[in-house]
Amino acid sequence: MFYMGANNNGVVSIGLAISTDGYNFAKIDGNPILSADGEGYDAFGVGGPVVIKADSSWFMYFNSIERVDWGPGPYIGMATSKELQGPWFKGDVPVLTVGKRGAWDSGFVFPSSVIRRDDSTLIMYFTGGTDFTTNENMFIGLAFSPDGKKWKKYNDPATTNPLFADSDPVLITGNKGDWDSEQVWTPCVFKISEGYGMIFGGLITEFDIRLLKAGYASSPDGITWEKYKGNPVFSISPDFTEADHVVEVTFEGPSLVFLDTVCLLFYDYGIEGKHTTRGGVARVEMK
Repeated sequence: MFYMGANNNGVVSIGLAISTDGYNFAKIDGNPILSADGEGYDAFGVGGPVVIKADSSWFMYFNSIERVDWGPGPYIGMATSKELQGPWFKGDVPVLTVGKRGAWDSGFVFPSSVIRRDDSTLIMYFTGGTDFTTNENMFIGLAFSPDGKKWKKYNDPATTNPLFADSDPVLITGNKGDWDSEQVWTPCVFKISEGYGMIFGGLITEFDIRLLKAGYASSPDGITWEKYKGNPVFSISPDFTEADHVVEVTFEGPSLVFLDTVCLLFYDYGIEGKHTTRGGVARVEMK
């Protein structure tokens, strides 16, 4: 399991933990395996890692921050390694950046899922938005790459909204009152027999508490998505919201592991107002 952590100064780094059963993880001694180096596009922090195998090497995509700030930065970088525990070598320049001023993803972008298609090209699903603190235009975007190094965002030329002049999200928020009416983010995309499936986070505010839950969507081509009518499919225990001073129950960063008869859902959750951040796992029996 690759994960991100921050020190008391807010500097974000990436670590690695290992498990033999999927429920009990131990951090390796060499952590962090990727850190900010004080200069360039990743001077202040690296986080949100997504790792895939590429021939005899590993590719890691990560969000990077070049200055002191709260929330994700404007760049997605790439690092490579022969071994999962490293050493990891970062590229000198980011592989994907925010959109132009006025674009839906002009504030931040961070990777969420990378898939190798049958033709060996790669697709990257990322979360982007105009403002991370207000959740403005927090949607899910898509980029394509022939080699994992050069990426181009998906763009529908028929779009007339100025927000989407240069690129288009492939999944947006629901209607007012829907469980995901305020944001959609951190998708985990995987192949299914009919195309692609996605587990993603969605936000709605109820009784002054911001509640993030998990939903499911499917797509025949990875571009056009249909949300499951039975959403949301998973929520953090409502017991957390009964405590005083809770203002947000967060669900993010879903990741799926398919076993013979069971699917494990790993996720990050936090209770804002109680200052807790944890990693959890849920399971479902597959028919």
